[in-house]
This record gives sequence, structure tokens and C-alpha cells, in this order.
Amino acid sequence: MGRLDNRTIEQFKSHIEFTTAIEGKLMEAWSSSSNSGCEWYIDNGIDNGGGYIPDGVDTSDVDFIAKINGLEVPLEMKFVPTAGKFTLKTNDMRNYIKKNATVLLIFNLSERSLKVPADLDIKKHWKRIGDTWKSGELKWALVGPVTLQEMYENEEHHHIPYMGNKMGIVVGKNNYSKYFRLRSFKYAG
Repeated sequence: MGRLDNRTIEQFKSHIEFTTAIEGKLMEAWSSSSNSGCEWYIDNGIDNGGGYIPDGVDTSDVDFIAKINGLEVPLEMKFVPTAGKFTLKTNDMRNYIKKNATVLLIFNLSERSLKVPADLDIKKHWKRIGDTWKSGELKWALVGPVTLQEMYENEEHHHIPYMGNKMGIVVGKNNYSKYFRLRSFKYAG
């Protein structure tokens, strides 16, 4: 059941559709932010609509191609819904490094959890995210391939129970400054 992370196909489909919609809204908001440096971005051909992609189809490509500060880069977007740490899967990191990709991390630094809610009410959840954003507790960072390689080499890889027991790294907030600088962005509603 590896890819489903111990969920049924229906649960997996609902979860992916929900998280893809949230990440799409966050990507749009980030790219519109005056300090993102993002001139434009396009879908990179993976189903960023949140549809179920059957087994056997390669889903390892990055989400977007973006022009950031004058450079065209493969860009993966990750939302970090809980404060204190972020997690990256080992296989994903290898892929990002191989593709010379940059990862956009959007962090929740508040005490409120912004994990996927059981009711999957996107309107209510987006309001929770907006409230966190308005309070200045939503930040972002770009992590380029060189820094991803450093993380890959320096952080301990172990099984992550909440990610279907896949191998990955967990980077605690005390190590964020080792790898990137957190930045604010203006609330856009």
C-alpha cells in the first residue's frame, strides 16, 4: 500500500484533491507577493488539479516551472502545516537534487495546527490559513539544489511513521537558519 500511506484509495483521492487545492492557493498567493521574486509560474504537467494518478504513472516530477529573480527553475511546493519542524522524504529529495529543483516551503509558525482537517472543508480551512497569514505567522523559504544536497547529507534519514513509514528527514526549527532564511509575505486574502 506504499503510495497510499495506509489509506484507502478513496481517502487518498480526497486527501490529494484537498491538499493540491490548498497548495495551489498558496502558490498563487506566494507568487503574487512583492518579495517572492517570482515573475511567472506554470504547471509542470503533473496533475496539479488533485486528480488521482493511477499506479505505474511517474509522479516524481516537480509541480511547477517558475521564473524567480530572472532564472527559470523547476519548483516543488510544500506546505508545512505544523510549527516546529518539516519533513522531506528521502526519495523526493534525491529526485529534486537530480532535477536541479528548488523547493518552496511555506511554513505555519503559529501554535494552531493547519493539518488537513477530517471534514475536508476547504473554505473553512482556507479561512484558518488566512487567519494565520494575517497574524504574520505564515512564512516562506526557497531551498535550492545545493542546500537540498547539504540537508540530504547532513540530516539523519529514518522511517517517518506519519508518512507511511517511508524514509525521510525531519528538520527542527532550531536548524532552519542553517539551511535558509524565513521570509514574510503580505496577506492577499
